Amino acid sequence: PPVPVAPSSGGHPLGTLAATRSPVHCVAQGNPCMPPPKRSTSAWDLAKHGLKVGFGTDVERAVLKATNFDEVTPKEKHVRYLLGVLQLERVHGPVTPAKCVLDLLLKRLHEKSWVVVLKTLIVYHRLIREGSQTFVLHLYGATAQTFSLRTFSDRTTPETATFSSIVRSYAIYLEEKLCTWRTYQKVLEPSLSGSHPLKHMKPKELMETLQDIQNLINALQGVEFPGKALENPVPRAAFELLLHDNLKLYVLCNEGVLALLECFFKMDEKQARQGVKVYHTFVQQAEAFRKAGEDVPSNLSKIVAQGPSKSMMDLVPTLSGLIRKQKAAQGSGMGPPEDSESEDEQKKKEEDEDEDEEDEEEEEEEEEEV
Repeated sequence: PPVPVAPSSGGHPLGTLAATRSPVHCVAQGNPCMPPPKRSTSAWDLAKHGLKVGFGTDVERAVLKATNFDEVTPKEKHVRYLLGVLQLERVHGPVTPAKCVLDLLLKRLHEKSWVVVLKTLIVYHRLIREGSQTFVLHLYGATAQTFSLRTFSDRTTPETATFSSIVRSYAIYLEEKLCTWRTYQKVLEPSLSGSHPLKHMKPKELMETLQDIQNLINALQGVEFPGKALENPVPRAAFELLLHDNLKLYVLCNEGVLALLECFFKMDEKQARQGVKVYHTFVQQAEAFRKAGEDVPSNLSKIVAQGPSKSMMDLVPTLSGLIRKQKAAQGSGMGPPEDSESEDEQKKKEEDEDEDEEDEEEEEEEEEEV
């Protein structure tokens, strides 16, 4: 092999081998013979540089470091870097930045460690919430193969078996979240004009929408953290994201239920009964949301809304009683209870008028006889 020469006017300071390579070749091969380019601290510039250098460099390094085997929360700088990658347009070649990140994360889901898989799901969750719509659309097209973790199990220790159940239920929720987002994107992400789409829906469409959103909340609240699972930083990071999602969905359902109650007395019996079930489910999920916030650290308790009051619970039997009374009135052919009372009053008035007329006729006959 060639022997490196000392720095001089006729030789290269790093030796003969370095002198024979061009700067472009050195950067492409990742060789340290050339000094690394000066990088900006912004996520956008970091992501752009990583994609220019190559697919397997900075982007892959960020994914691996964000989903490593350490039982700590995914580092914010790596997640922010990936969010910057998703904001880039198509780079060289047919593969988009969103597809690159998606493929790299999918490989991490094939690991057998619950730490790696759960941290990967947390990164997925962050990118769904804060990333580009292109990434969400790519992810929606690969949902079936991405979140197919129903058989995942890490039985290294009894504790890892518990964390494996969190991984499975968390993956089910993210899958349900993507499907619901695809169907109700305008409802889940309303405009800033102040007019919510739920307020303009007809009763049937409104109840179907609320039922699908409530199914998503059931999947979210189905992610349980038994025992001392929240003492571990990784499950706690997942719990914080779920709690924020629950708050957003709770506010959304609250808007829908208010719109449902406004048109409750315009519904037929079947729709009214469905509306009572939707309202009852809303109250139960709100109570579960409130209880979930009781065991969280103090810095998370601020985002937990106040639970349902007793008056909200008492409204369920009240609405059911109104439906039963209306059905009984319709069955007897008298119509709604309020209408039947008004008809009775009218009948009494008519009878009184008839009696008055008969009395007047009798008085006239007596006068004629006299």
